[in-house]
Amino acid sequence: MTLFSLENEIAFVTGAGAGIGAGIAIGLAEAGADVACFGHPSGDGLEQTAEAIRKLGRRALVQVGSVSSSEDIDRAVAEIEAKLGPLSIGVNNAGIGGAGKAEELDVATWEHLYDINVTGVFRSCQAEARVMMTRGRGSIINIASMSGTIVNRGLFQAHYNSSKAA
Repeated sequence: MTLFSLENEIAFVTGAGAGIGAGIAIGLAEAGADVACFGHPSGDGLEQTAEAIRKLGRRALVQVGSVSSSEDIDRAVAEIEAKLGPLSIGVNNAGIGGAGKAEELDVATWEHLYDINVTGVFRSCQAEARVMMTRGRGSIINIASMSGTIVNRGLFQAHYNSSKAA
């Protein structure tokens, strides 16, 4: 029984190399979408996710970059449109964590986390919306965390929690 189909849809998933992002990318392919897997160059998770998508009979595109770079995101969206087709689903999942006492946290660490977890989502939404709006269709899904609404006691994550609430 098919609950819904994403046949002929083209998806872009940031943070697709591991965890929730990999699961989302594979799930979209299971529903019929072709998927661009975007993420940081560390590890081989992006290629593993793409291989799982290909085994489902869907097209997969591996894209290395950072959501902290508008140029990387813009390049990725242009490549998706050229190689897979019109982007119709954007899933902004990329994020970083970290623990540390707020009173000892340096500003550079705070700014780096916010550049990925908050501004990275903004950059991704902008690039995705630019192409979707020209066609008058598309869906953008932003992934957050329950850490935006709860306190992770003992983990000293004030900076992470606040970025997820943003």
